[in-house]
Amino acid sequence: MSLPFKVEPGELITATLATEILEQLRSHEQRLAALEATQGGLAITNVFPLGLIRMGTEVRLTGRNFGMPGSNTVVIESTLLNQFKPGSRDDLLIFDMPTIGGIPNEGKTVTLSLSNDRGFTSTSITVAPGLPTIPNGTLVVTPSAPPPPTVLEPGGSYEFVYSITAITNMDETFTLTPGVEPKWKVSMLDAEGTPLTPPELLIRESPPPGTVRQVKVKVTIPDTVSLNDTASLLLTVTSKLNKKMTGTSGSQTLTVGQSPPPPPPISISVSQVLGEGSLVNGEVRAPAGKETAIELTMNFPKAGRYSAVVSIPNDPSEKWEFEPKDFEIELNAPRPGETVLVGVTPTQDATPVSLKLRVEGKDDPTQFGEINQRLVRV
Repeated sequence: MSLPFKVEPGELITATLATEILEQLRSHEQRLAALEATQGGLAITNVFPLGLIRMGTEVRLTGRNFGMPGSNTVVIESTLLNQFKPGSRDDLLIFDMPTIGGIPNEGKTVTLSLSNDRGFTSTSITVAPGLPTIPNGTLVVTPSAPPPPTVLEPGGSYEFVYSITAITNMDETFTLTPGVEPKWKVSMLDAEGTPLTPPELLIRESPPPGTVRQVKVKVTIPDTVSLNDTASLLLTVTSKLNKKMTGTSGSQTLTVGQSPPPPPPISISVSQVLGEGSLVNGEVRAPAGKETAIELTMNFPKAGRYSAVVSIPNDPSEKWEFEPKDFEIELNAPRPGETVLVGVTPTQDATPVSLKLRVEGKDDPTQFGEINQRLVRV
């Protein structure tokens, strides 16, 4: 095709000439596109989702000249990717954001680079750890206040306050299970005394030192009991999505005709059960012949030296092995959240017992705490 060098003034521009010009322009466009495809032109035009991208989220890169998906290499903060999801093509690459170490919870801006035999390009994105789907953490449940000074009487109703200290990696709803042995009537109330129906509590994501929430257990004593009859009261808190995330207050003894005891200065609770055992409705259930580790959390309001004794008083035949038997703690300052692991192993014929941990100040005996935890062989 030959076009005139120029058109003189007054000359007629024919349809044939205009068509030749358009064909020449199309030819140039095709040649330019071919040149870009073979000598570069690799580009990222967009990254989806926009804004913060969490690890595990599907990512879509749009652009041009990606070619065959498998010929591309994506590098994000030194993490390499060369496998892409179905649907990837010359103008689209699909992959899941990989796990990248060293990224803080609030996110970090990093470089995403893309290369293939057609060139190299890069862009900036903001990456953050993925949101957890299973709650993990610890729960410390302790009695914090008995009813106002009063004598527990047959037919009376009384409200006992408990504190729940939760460290959790995500928002979670926890089931509250009060228990009284023998079976007296119990119900759950919130901190203001409003009934919790169902007996559940939402606790937001709480990094250390955790969130403290208060609830009340309302106990109604049957009018058929006698003076000096006793009952054991406890509260168990359990994650709805992770039954292993559970804590219990241990039991406190209520005696009809007497005032309920105030909480001891040192609070002790079961914060978790490790190994093959479990904590269900306030009971530690341990498989025969296998060790179950019970984590006990102690809150010390004062510095000092303390002695601790672990025992199972109602196991005369020694069907339950446990360690340690005793230990000492020395603190230079008040310390909430001091933990100890006690391992228990029942025999095949072990019967239910109570594990007792008593902590007492060596320099100040008024500083003490005690927990009685029911153990059941399964």
